[in-house]
Amino acid sequence: TAPASAASPETLGSNLLLDLTPQMDADSSFKRDDFYPGALEQYTIKGATRVLPRYLYVQTLSYNKDLFKAAGLPEPKAGWTWNDLLGVAQQLAGNSGDAYGYFDQSNGFLPLFAYLKGKGTDLTTVQSSDTKLDQQVFVDGVQYIKSLVENRALYRQVFRAMPADGPVKEPQVDDPTQLIRDGKIGIWPSEALGSGGPRPIDAGTA
Repeated sequence: TAPASAASPETLGSNLLLDLTPQMDADSSFKRDDFYPGALEQYTIKGATRVLPRYLYVQTLSYNKDLFKAAGLPEPKAGWTWNDLLGVAQQLAGNSGDAYGYFDQSNGFLPLFAYLKGKGTDLTTVQSSDTKLDQQVFVDGVQYIKSLVENRALYRQVFRAMPADGPVKEPQVDDPTQLIRDGKIGIWPSEALGSGGPRPIDAGTA
C-alpha cells in the first residue's frame, strides 16, 4: 500500500490498487454524500474508485487590501479560477514597481499544472508514457510561467547556491514572509505567514 498522494495516474488506472466500488455499493451504511464533493471523484478513473480519502487539505488565500485598493481592483471573491488569480496578480505587479502579484509556494508548478489542464492536459490522469516534455503545450506552459516570474506577477523563492570554496555556510534564501509584512506581495497562501509575528498590513482572507 502507499499514501494516496503517492499514487500515480498509472497506479490509479491499473489493477495495482483494488477497485473499491463493489464494496462501496454492497455496504448499505456507506454513503457517498458523507464525503465532501469532489473528494471521491479525484480518485475515480473509468468508474473505478481506488482510494478512500481520509481527509482533505483546503488552502485559503490572503491578500493585501492596500495593494488591491491602489490598483483599483475589487477584493477576491468565491469562485476565482487560476486565470482570475493570475490575471489579478499581473495587474497588481503592473501597478507597482517593486511589488509582486502572487507568492506561489510551489515555485510555479501549480500555475503550470492549471495552465496545462486548461489546455486539455491533466497531469493527474495522463499516462507518463504519453507525455513528452518537448510537446508544444509544455513548452508554451513553461514560457508562460517564466513570463509571469519576469513580470513580477509570480514571486519565485530564490535559493542561492553556497560557494564551492571557503567555509560551509547555510544556503541563503529570500524570505517571502518579510516581503508580505513589508506590503510587497499582493496575494499569498494564508499558511505562508502563519499566526506569529507582527502584521503591519491590512490583510483579508478569501
